[in-house]
Parts: sequence; C-alpha cells; structure tokens
Amino acid sequence: MMVGYTADRVGRLKTIQFGCIWGILGAVLLATAQNISWFACARVISGIGCGYLNTIVPVWTSELAPANMRGAFVAVQFTLAMVGSALYEPSSLHPFAKYLLTEASEFIG
Repeated sequence: MMVGYTADRVGRLKTIQFGCIWGILGAVLLATAQNISWFACARVISGIGCGYLNTIVPVWTSELAPANMRGAFVAVQFTLAMVGSALYEPSSLHPFAKYLLTEASEFIG
C-alpha cells in the first residue's frame, strides 16, 4: 500500500531503487541468519522489497513502452518473473513440468 504513495512522492525510478535496497538488505540478512527468528524477520524484509518491485516495475514498464506495445512489455516482465520463480522452486511446478525439466537437464548435461 505504500508503494503507490512512494512512487507518487519520489518517482518510479527511486521507488525501484528503494525496493532493491529492501531486497538486498533482506538477502544479506537471510544469508547471515543465525536462528529462526532472524530468518523470519529477514523473510519479511525480503518480502517488502519483492512487493515493492513486483508492484512498481510493471507500472514503470508500461510508462516507458510505446502505447501499442504496453501489454506485451508487461506480459513479458510478468512471464519472466514467474518462470524465474518456477525455476528457483521446482516444487511449485506441475508434476509433468518437473518431468520435462528433469528430462531436458539430463539430455543437456
């Protein structure tokens, strides 16, 4: 809820930078977590950064894209974000997709 306010107040690009700072801080805290409480707080901080970026990047992309290409630009950004999430966490994939990825990786490697 704060992303829209921040973006209107300081601009889209600075809001993206702010989200990156939250994300980097969360990643550093996750990497250095010593106990479950530290890890949980780091996940919240990372989530704030991720929320900022997932909210403002499509807005910024649609503002930069030509009018006839806006939908495609935002769709590509969304698709790449989802593919990245799926590759990072294979358990979120459909079982058939997991099978295809396993077979493809065995074929390549």
